[in-house]
Amino acid sequence: MENSLFMGNNLNRRTLLFTASAVLSAPSLVLSSQTFETEASREFLVKWRNMTIGSSNVRVRRDQKKLRTEIDVNLVVKIFGITFYSYSLKNRELWEEGQLIKLTSEAQENKKKDQLSVHKKANNLHIEGSKFTGEISENAATTSYFTSDFLLRKLWINTHNGKPLNVDFMASGEENISTFSGERIAKKWVNSGDLDLSLFYDANGDWIGSSFPVRGEQATMILNKEKNSINDLWKKTLSQ
Repeated sequence: MENSLFMGNNLNRRTLLFTASAVLSAPSLVLSSQTFETEASREFLVKWRNMTIGSSNVRVRRDQKKLRTEIDVNLVVKIFGITFYSYSLKNRELWEEGQLIKLTSEAQENKKKDQLSVHKKANNLHIEGSKFTGEISENAATTSYFTSDFLLRKLWINTHNGKPLNVDFMASGEENISTFSGERIAKKWVNSGDLDLSLFYDANGDWIGSSFPVRGEQATMILNKEKNSINDLWKKTLSQ
């Protein structure tokens, strides 16, 4: 992630979102409230300095070879009752056979609002965002983290502002991490690229946590709720 909420002297959201997603609003991408066998979800609590400062929710639905994804982030940092920082993100992604087809997001950091639009164009992705406008490889991932398959891709899209990020994740052993159901064993992946970020995935390839340094202290995303396996649905959309 680049300097942001926590990567500098100012409370700034970029770090939290990129490293903690670090940390869908087109009508065709909105999911109904009805639960299907093809749906999965998880909720993370975002913690910093012994405070719970917000949550990040991921919800997906599979439709044959397509995966429709909703990511909603809401953060508020208060110290002595004073709001120093607020952030919200509403991100909608459409994937087909492992390739991003469309992404729309709306974000607000304090009073500043941003919009992002990404769509597939021939063999590339066309991006229109506040930090980047142009085309990149169609094989890019996003800072949504929901499948361990993203670790194999060297180019990610910042879902807040569209900036392409060069990443290089390496396995760093296993750790016991806290979740709503107790400690779980997870494989740790550490990035040496644009984001100062560690991601944790379980044996099934599902994302179950994140950690990143923020102003000299560790910020974490802790799994608070889950329903079904997002990675299982992702794998079912891939070409055979």
